Amino acid sequence: MSEEAFTSVEAKVKLSDFKMDETYFYELDETQDWVAKILAELEENLEDDDEGREKGFLRTQFRVVRKKSHPWGDHLLVDGAIQSSYQAACVRCLTITPRDLDIEIAGGFINDHFEKQPEYEESTTFYTSNSEYDMYFHNKGTANLGELIHEQVFMNVDTLPLHDPDCKGLCSVCGVDRNKEDCGHDA
Repeated sequence: MSEEAFTSVEAKVKLSDFKMDETYFYELDETQDWVAKILAELEENLEDDDEGREKGFLRTQFRVVRKKSHPWGDHLLVDGAIQSSYQAACVRCLTITPRDLDIEIAGGFINDHFEKQPEYEESTTFYTSNSEYDMYFHNKGTANLGELIHEQVFMNVDTLPLHDPDCKGLCSVCGVDRNKEDCGHDA
């Protein structure tokens, strides 16, 4: 992002912290505590001493704009990108495998009273300012940016990572890694 960016922000923000129609740029990484927790959750099934383990990263760049429009009233619009490089265990053989994530995000925080209205209870997106945004809710003017980033990351990670598409997995009889040796058991 070309504008000067803030490098820290709390996970939960007040709409009143932002001036109407002014754009705020953020560039965050795992030095921000709540971002570090998302990265830790991505890598939660790994041990620090796992063979081949490299430290991952999680970065996000986004802009926040406070708007007021009909029918949404006072709301925040957030758009940007998330990049991550992390390690995950192969679901077949548990080999540590590098994973990457590079996604675009667009979310908006509207008043939580919309959540209770029948016409919006099935909705996951809304349209405003000539763009479509994933729908999030602010409660009494408090928006949870951490929730948005967390949800966007975990909606886009590979939930069944493989270190190799042809991975043979672990033997169901003796547990040996069948990619490294043939134990003689039928799979």
